[in-house]
Amino acid sequence: MERPLDEETARAAVKAAFEAVNADDVRVNIDGEERGFLRYAVNEATTSGQVTDAETSVTCAVGAKHATVTIHGVRPADVAAAAKRALELARVAPDDPEYVPSPGAATMKPVTTAWSDAPVSADDRAAAVADAIAEAKKHELIGY
Repeated sequence: MERPLDEETARAAVKAAFEAVNADDVRVNIDGEERGFLRYAVNEATTSGQVTDAETSVTCAVGAKHATVTIHGVRPADVAAAAKRALELARVAPDDPEYVPSPGAATMKPVTTAWSDAPVSADDRAAAVADAIAEAKKHELIGY
C-alpha cells in the first residue's frame, strides 16, 4: 500500500504554496494518515475499510490580518490555489492584535514515523475482535 505522504511530495506542496503568493507570512501544515476500521453488531462484522488521507492547511498573513484555507490532498496545483485563496481572505480579514508571525526558517531534524507496511485485511480485523465476540457468546450476550 502506498503511504499517504512522503517527503518529496510534501516539499513539492510547500514549494507550490510559497511560490503562489507574495504574503508577509505563509505557513503550510500537512497531515497525512492511514487508518483502518471494523464495525460489528450482533456478534458479526458488518463493515471493514481503510482510509488514506492527506490534509493541507495554508495560512497567509498580511500585516496582522491572516486567514487559513484547508484542503484534502497535496497536489501542488491545489495547494497553490489554497494559498491564493488564503491570501485573498487575509486581505479582507480584520486585524488580529494577537497574531504572532512565524519565527522564520529553521533546521528540522528528520522524524521517524510510526508506519507499518504490513497489509491488514478485513479478515485480520475480524480476527482482532473475534475474542470479544467469542466471550460475548460464551456469556450469552449480544456484542454491539
